[in-house]
Amino acid sequence: MYVPPRSALSKGKVAAERAIALDDDLSDAHATLGFVHLFYDWDWDGARRELERAIALDPNAPIAHLYYGYYLDIAGRAEEAVAEHRRALEIDPLSLILNLRYGDALQFAHRYDEAIAQYRRTHALDSSYALLGTEIPLTYVYRGDYATALKEFEPFSHPGKPYIGGDLIYALARSGQRDSARTILAALQRRARSEPVHGSARDQEAYALVLAYLGLQMRDSTLSAISQAMDERGAFIIFIASDPLLDELRSDPRFEVLLRRAHLPVHAP
Repeated sequence: MYVPPRSALSKGKVAAERAIALDDDLSDAHATLGFVHLFYDWDWDGARRELERAIALDPNAPIAHLYYGYYLDIAGRAEEAVAEHRRALEIDPLSLILNLRYGDALQFAHRYDEAIAQYRRTHALDSSYALLGTEIPLTYVYRGDYATALKEFEPFSHPGKPYIGGDLIYALARSGQRDSARTILAALQRRARSEPVHGSARDQEAYALVLAYLGLQMRDSTLSAISQAMDERGAFIIFIASDPLLDELRSDPRFEVLLRRAHLPVHAP
């Protein structure tokens, strides 16, 4: 039975608050409440407070370090985020989600070679892990190495089922293959209209459109896609404050308005 993420998070928040009311020393409950503050309430101070409390109660709780790492990512405190994700991984080195998210933290910290190595380690642990995606080619996109990125994207396309993603569109556009990028963008837009998705898939699709428009240097469409994702309270959109790929937007006052709308940190361009 499908449960919308916002509904699930709302119920999780109620459950966590009830647990804390009964016993304020439950690390997991504080971690859960901190997660909800991050991705549901967009209450950054509340998230920080709950996650720091969770870690204080149990310094060896990997999930608390993971969620606090998310908070630091969103806050633009990239090196602190790397350290927090690394600490989570030290506690549970075989966790696939912790390995994957440590790679993400390295990516956001502009430590691209280390991120690629970490993603390859995650693949080596379990190449069938459901959350694994195009992290490696995307990291080459971050580096500006579009030729290598495009080669790394190739395994994601199959006969009769080409890969359609904003990261690929970005790489094609920035490598000068704008016609190919526009063709895939049209396919992405058709899919969004004809195959409506919900939950995390919808969040991913919304961010894919942001990257696609950004790659094609369609500034107005990029900002409009961000605004729409914010209206829908997309979970991934809150990472725009620290995503290095969006650095070129930081001098645009309209982007600053969007950041302030969500009370996200405004970093210097």
